[in-house]
Amino acid sequence: KSTKGGWSFDDMHPDPIFNKKDLFEVYKMLSPDYKGKCTAPLLIKKVDNNGQKSAIVSNESKDIVRMISSLSKVGNGMDLYPNNAKDEVDATNIWIHEMINNGVYRAGFSTSQGAFDRACKDVGEGLERADQLLKERKYLNGEDVTESDVFLFPTAIRFDAVYATLFRCGGKRGRLASYEHLKR
Repeated sequence: KSTKGGWSFDDMHPDPIFNKKDLFEVYKMLSPDYKGKCTAPLLIKKVDNNGQKSAIVSNESKDIVRMISSLSKVGNGMDLYPNNAKDEVDATNIWIHEMINNGVYRAGFSTSQGAFDRACKDVGEGLERADQLLKERKYLNGEDVTESDVFLFPTAIRFDAVYATLFRCGGKRGRLASYEHLKR
């Protein structure tokens, strides 16, 4: 649930770490001079046994995914940003963000018909591009899951229920379910 204070918590879904009512309170507690948007995801560092103060680590999805990916390299985890595919992953991440992930919000919160039309066009073209890639390979950048697949997933999983329905930005096909390779 979202409020002016960012993501809000309630009795059924309380803040599991600081017991705050919304992300604004978490941001202000951890960084009193913070001036940006109170967005999710939010990666924090809790007080450690050496008394180091709790702090915001990052609120940027790409940075958080890269941090988690680098931790998985320590064990036998998968590498979401492999050396042999970094350029392709970076390029894919850019168009997924601009055309799809950000495109749905540009459509939903557009303030003119022209802006809405441009955003919907981007979303449709982005979905077509992703569907075409998935026709040719198992994942967006080849045979292994990469950051690009992780970045597309939240928008894809919410697409038909939220973005196509509320924002009316489903592209030519209307719903993600009509994209044969994206829906798998």
